[in-house]
Amino acid sequence: MRSYLEEQTIDILQPDIGLCGGVTEAKKICDYADMYDVQIQAHVCGGPVATAVALHLETAIPNFFIHEHHTYALKQWNRELCIQDYQPQNGYMVVPEIPGIGIELNDEVLANSKAFEIL
Repeated sequence: MRSYLEEQTIDILQPDIGLCGGVTEAKKICDYADMYDVQIQAHVCGGPVATAVALHLETAIPNFFIHEHHTYALKQWNRELCIQDYQPQNGYMVVPEIPGIGIELNDEVLANSKAFEIL
């Protein structure tokens, strides 16, 4: 991403927290982008855990632009994976204020899911 920032060829950067090396690396990328007045929209097309992490990252950076809310976040099977279900309220996301990243896995749903069965 460095060359794009230094050449000033982008206005909005979309780091994917899960693919760029985690929260610390994503925060470094966001800080570097801020040096070039580039705004951030964290790329979030994963599940509810990725959404919670992105919300925390977005509140910790000065160059946050907009939160991506992927259509997967609306799917029932995705929404029930965790106890909390972060969805927009009147066009805005509410950042979790519970300990940690603000999300708890739904053990009952995971225990009954065939996707997690061990063969």
